[in-house]
Amino acid sequence: MTFMILLSACAWHENQNHGTDHNTPIKLTNDFSTKPQMIPVGNEAQLIAYVTKQGKPVNDATIEMELWRDGDQDHEKLKATGEQAGNYTVKKGLPKLDFTT
Repeated sequence: MTFMILLSACAWHENQNHGTDHNTPIKLTNDFSTKPQMIPVGNEAQLIAYVTKQGKPVNDATIEMELWRDGDQDHEKLKATGEQAGNYTVKKGLPKLDFTT
């Protein structure tokens, strides 16, 4: 069973003269990992996104992960929680395979 995970992070540029400028994008870096590294089907895992801006951890991002099963149109959006400097996690159990259908 194959899963695809997409990360999304939101940020904007703070303009000194005019307040917040939502039209100026900021480059964020997302590094993704899982614990355990190899996730057995049917077990829970941590999906971890490490978010940085210019090499420094981002502590106030809104992070959402989308989980798709290969070949399936349905997907699940999961809101990540910030646990450490720049680390955002989701705990998720992967479903067991069903060969009866």
